[in-house]
Amino acid sequence: MLKLKVHSEVGIGALQLLAQTKDGTPLRSQDLAGLLNTSQALMEQVMVRLARNNLAGRRKGPKGGYSHVPGRVTVGDVMKAMDDPVLAGTALTEETALGTFYTKLVKATTETVVKE
Repeated sequence: MLKLKVHSEVGIGALQLLAQTKDGTPLRSQDLAGLLNTSQALMEQVMVRLARNNLAGRRKGPKGGYSHVPGRVTVGDVMKAMDDPVLAGTALTEETALGTFYTKLVKATTETVVKE
């Protein structure tokens, strides 16, 4: 079984919460941390990486926070943004078992992962 880095797991959860906001209102990292039962420091690290990789929107200021970016986001996208060691230094080709797994993983969306 594949063990994701904690940052990847938190990132997937945060993106799922952002996608569920009805009106796209930004959520602060401290609010996301509370909803996901993780530390605010970890959540801020994760959200900065997601925003830097255009997987989450970021607005600064008193009414700021992080928001959902419309479009398809894969688990692989989150893993890349978090520099997950599962991907580091590995030749991911169709010929390898990991390459085959990764190819399927990239096609999965956070919605698919949560539903299963």
